Amino acid sequence: LPLIRGNAVCTVEIWNVMRFFETTVRWRFYGEWKTHMYKSHPELRVRAVQADREAIGILRRLSSNTAETLLGPVAKLAHGNPIIFFTAAVNQIMAYDNLAAVVISSLRYVTTMGFDVLLYIVIEALANADKPRVKDDGVNISDWLQSVYPFINTLPLRQVLTHR
Repeated sequence: LPLIRGNAVCTVEIWNVMRFFETTVRWRFYGEWKTHMYKSHPELRVRAVQADREAIGILRRLSSNTAETLLGPVAKLAHGNPIIFFTAAVNQIMAYDNLAAVVISSLRYVTTMGFDVLLYIVIEALANADKPRVKDDGVNISDWLQSVYPFINTLPLRQVLTHR
């Protein structure tokens, strides 16, 4: 799938097989995909670097004015490399608090598998024990958590949860 650029039909066909697995099994697969698969073959390593650069480039250009024009590039990258694209997107959202709504609006053509991967990436980011939950004062919520909340709040989770 990572070597096929932007083919929604392949992504849907893979999802038609994967949707029958339990969530924990699918997410274990996504974790393996994220940590080991891209390192296993030279072609996949090259594609991972290309996809990461594409994702960062798209996310830099993404704004409320450009969201409509970037629907295609977002969808194509999310079809073939959802792990890389959504990892970059969630990292950017945690860094910039005004990016959540724009990213959500650019996900119009993302497949159900893409949303499943996105949900995995968000939960993985929230479960990261290395990220502090509160600021140094011990009272206020950390900035990254405040930035990711609007994104989580507006995710179309109903679409993901009902298409299993």
